[in-house]
Amino acid sequence: EAFLREYRFDNRTLHLVTELIRHHDDRFPPTPASVRRAMNIMGEEVFDLYLRFTPADNSAKSCAANDEFAPRYAGVVREAAAIRARGDCFTLKELAVNGGDLIRAG
Repeated sequence: EAFLREYRFDNRTLHLVTELIRHHDDRFPPTPASVRRAMNIMGEEVFDLYLRFTPADNSAKSCAANDEFAPRYAGVVREAAAIRARGDCFTLKELAVNGGDLIRAG
């Protein structure tokens, strides 16, 4: 982060890079709940970048890690696409009901 600030990167780039570094070793099973949780924790934009950079990051590791990685990665990508296609919400802002609705309903 200090490097990015020293070279005067904008705040958006600073946020994206630091979040990618923070989450680059995150591994989760390709289940709907775990992918939604990861999308919520990382945020949609960082999650998309995570999916783009994870294969490159993993290719720098051993061959055994790559053999284990490929099926899980394909499952995560497939599950993320299914979540978006269904329109599942993964943040509080996306919920159809908010606190005001609950107060009005009593």
